[in-house]
Amino acid sequence: MLSADQLLLVLWKRKWTFLVTLVLVVAGAAAITATMSKVYEASSYLLVASVRTAGSDFEATQTNQVLSKTYAELLQTRNTAEAVAERLPFAVQVTELQGVVEVQPITQSQLIRIRAEAGSADKAQTIANTFAETFVDRVDSLDPAGEGSVRITLAEPAVLEPSPIRPRPKLYLALGIMLGFLAAAGASLLRNRLDQRVEIGADTIDVLGIPVLGRIPRGSRAKGLDRHADAFRLVLANLTFTNLGVRPRTIAVVSPSESDGKTTCAFNIARSAAEIGTRVLLVDGDLRRGGLTTLLKERFDGTEVGLSSLLVTPNGISRALTAKGDTPFVVVGAGPTPPNPAALLGSPGLTEFEGAARDLFELVVFDTPPLLVGPDASLIATKTEGVVLVVDATRTRRTALTQAVDQLRRTQANILGVIVNRAGEGSSYYYYGARTGRSAPRRPHVEVEALAATRRSNDA
Repeated sequence: MLSADQLLLVLWKRKWTFLVTLVLVVAGAAAITATMSKVYEASSYLLVASVRTAGSDFEATQTNQVLSKTYAELLQTRNTAEAVAERLPFAVQVTELQGVVEVQPITQSQLIRIRAEAGSADKAQTIANTFAETFVDRVDSLDPAGEGSVRITLAEPAVLEPSPIRPRPKLYLALGIMLGFLAAAGASLLRNRLDQRVEIGADTIDVLGIPVLGRIPRGSRAKGLDRHADAFRLVLANLTFTNLGVRPRTIAVVSPSESDGKTTCAFNIARSAAEIGTRVLLVDGDLRRGGLTTLLKERFDGTEVGLSSLLVTPNGISRALTAKGDTPFVVVGAGPTPPNPAALLGSPGLTEFEGAARDLFELVVFDTPPLLVGPDASLIATKTEGVVLVVDATRTRRTALTQAVDQLRRTQANILGVIVNRAGEGSSYYYYGARTGRSAPRRPHVEVEALAATRRSNDA
């Protein structure tokens, strides 16, 4: 059960759903009211009196009330309705006439009320008066000499009522507004319950107990991969803080699903580290689709030795260490697609490759396939010193995120933090450098041959 504060918070969060639903319900009520036909009402009254002398006032009252009920029943018979229909100046069906006329004896009196409804005030008045006059004439015709024990007279003819009794616009509009508020609140609560998107506000510091390393704003003047440099520098700095003051040497960048921005984040983390002089290796760990290799396809000519080859012969890592294009770091592609990527990643070759890469570089960044499409990402995550989880603030669902975190925790991976991608331009992590277009100067390419030579000399 939501408290009042929680309810108000949900309504504010879903304010557009609330407002649209409210407007639609009120507009619908107004439209229905405008299309309703006007109904007018008129009432005539008959007086029923007993001619006989009663023994007491109580007896007289009881007798008159019984007579009123009796004649009220007679007024509602089909024979009376047929007689009235014949005398009306306009055509009307007997069944329709019975449906628009209500006969009611008035309690504690000798009066019978005949209430008629019609589409115009004139018709309502005519029907009510014709009913009364017809019934009086029928009773008189049964006793032409006036010697009967009961006398019925027209006590009050119907008068013309110029105002319709239906519709009542003010009342209906008020009811529509009340119903609109209830429907709007219900729609807001329902949408909030059915919305599976991850709720990450500007002041959110953790997601499912995992600290937020940074928020990458949505949209930028920059094109391609070079976007939001300062935001990724902050991510790089926070990696050190979350790892007890020591920056991890190898990290796996993972995401629950496809298109969360994981590959772009991995590239920018590597670039930010390289720009401050760190020796960085960026590895495409997606052996099935090669997301990073596809993204950087202009940097590869198809002849490079990739990760799939190095997992078979880890000692050949130096052959794959080639800086491509204008990237200030080394990139290892996915390589040829193996028959069983999961089996290859689960082999000892991955452990050997990770150790060899860590000896040559200060930071090794693995781009991985989505966590929920197979075991590949989990296998890589367990071999690295830390895992960075990327979520898309606009599309990642709570269910997918929960499953991804559970998967990482079951494998006992060291989850360093969460990067919130596409968080909006107003993000507090959108710093001065990114807003003004300033960025740190790029460092020269890594001297790969020198690194390999150093490794060989150390082995000797």
